[in-house]
This record gives sequence, C-alpha cells and structure tokens, in this order.
Amino acid sequence: MLSGVALQDRISTFDVQSDAMEPTIKKGTKLAIERFHYSSNHLDRWHIVLILLSHSETNLIPTKLVHELKDGRKQEMARPHFPYIKRVLGLPGETISFTDTGILVNNKSLPVPDDLAKCLAGFPGSKNFAFAAKPYNIPDDSVFVLSDNLKTGIDSRHIGAVPMRCLMGRVVF
Repeated sequence: MLSGVALQDRISTFDVQSDAMEPTIKKGTKLAIERFHYSSNHLDRWHIVLILLSHSETNLIPTKLVHELKDGRKQEMARPHFPYIKRVLGLPGETISFTDTGILVNNKSLPVPDDLAKCLAGFPGSKNFAFAAKPYNIPDDSVFVLSDNLKTGIDSRHIGAVPMRCLMGRVVF
C-alpha cells in the first residue's frame, strides 16, 4: 500500500488544453507527468516537460486578476499560475539562436532528431523573435523551451528562458 501512495505522489495527470505541441501531442490528450523527475535525474535536451509559470516569470500573465461580482464589488483572485507543456531545447549556460533554416547552440548547428525534423525544419521570421533572434545566453538556472507547433505555441522565443524552479516534471505519456 505504501508503494502505491509513493507512486501516486510522483505521477500526476495533465489534460492538454492547446495545440501548441501538435503534432506530437494533440489537444485534449491526457498526459502522465512524473513529478520531481529532475530531483534525481539529469535534464536532457528534447525532454517534454510540464512548466508552471506565474507573472514573475513572464509578462504574458497579469500580476493580479480582479473579478467583478454581481453587486458591483470587486474581488481580487489568487495570483494566477498557468501550466504549459513544452520541449526543452536549450540547456543552462548555453547560447542559442535561430536562423531561417535552423537552430544554433553555442554557434554550432543543432542536429534535430528525425521525428522532430518536420516540426522544427526552419524558423522563418526568426529575426522577429523577442528572444534568440540574436545569440541569447540562457541563464545557469534556466532552460529554453519550444513548442512543437511553431505557428501557435508561446514559448521561450516569446518569453525568454524559463527558470528551472518552474519545471514541475517530465512528461512520460
């Protein structure tokens, strides 16, 4: 019985709410997340992770939300945190940049695994990315994450590197 409790504490589920990881992970898919995976395992490039971001990690999320009640009074809601499923592309301390034809890590072309080649074939308009349009140094305590669906996904190209403290676990499907 105790091992079942320990497993339940380590594995959680997550329902994918967007198409940002398609075609790899379809909207509506229920995923298994191994929580605390990185407390005892090495983080590698290409892992798919669950990230929990708040306003302190990105300006895409408001610092507070206010809900207007039916009687006109306003009620502040809890500080919002939003979960994202993303792929780890850049590791702590690396320098990453995008070109119209590919990804450079530490000034070298990054080979993309065959199963991702179609998704990550090129980055047209890369000069317009907020981050990594030019060489971008990933902080030592952060990772650079990417959506598999480059057209719709919000990721580190838009918000910058994500602190390691925001990685909630590894997707184990």
